Amino acid sequence: RVAIYPHHNTHIETVLHALEVARSTGRANVGVSYNLCHSLKAGNATRLEEILRKAAPRLFMVQVNGAIKKGDDWADEDWGHLIRPLDSNEFDLRQLLSTLVEIEYPGPICLMPFGIDLPPREHLSRSMQRWKKLRRQVREKVGRKANSDA
Repeated sequence: RVAIYPHHNTHIETVLHALEVARSTGRANVGVSYNLCHSLKAGNATRLEEILRKAAPRLFMVQVNGAIKKGDDWADEDWGHLIRPLDSNEFDLRQLLSTLVEIEYPGPICLMPFGIDLPPREHLSRSMQRWKKLRRQVREKVGRKANSDA
């Protein structure tokens, strides 16, 4: 399988563009990767759910990270604000993870470490503690929703 990785300031900058390219190949083994920091940089913070739902059939990989916003728009932030440990975060990661549960995403969810100046063991430890809390919160949210739908 091949996952097209959208990246800021390259030919393919967004998941939706990557999805068009993947579909144009006519091959089921070509899909897309969703990377939170690049989606934020592309100005898609408010379209997260829409994008993940559209990409779902070809979504092969997801990368998450913490992100903080100092200005008015995520797209204007530098990489030091858009790629942070999960416990240094202002972005609603619960919504992202809840959407992945709702679309029944079966693939890997990776931690984006690029450019983080912490020792790797510290970054991973802090991020894993936050990850476990996020997972519990999402499970509770999804459980409440399932019970209210019944």
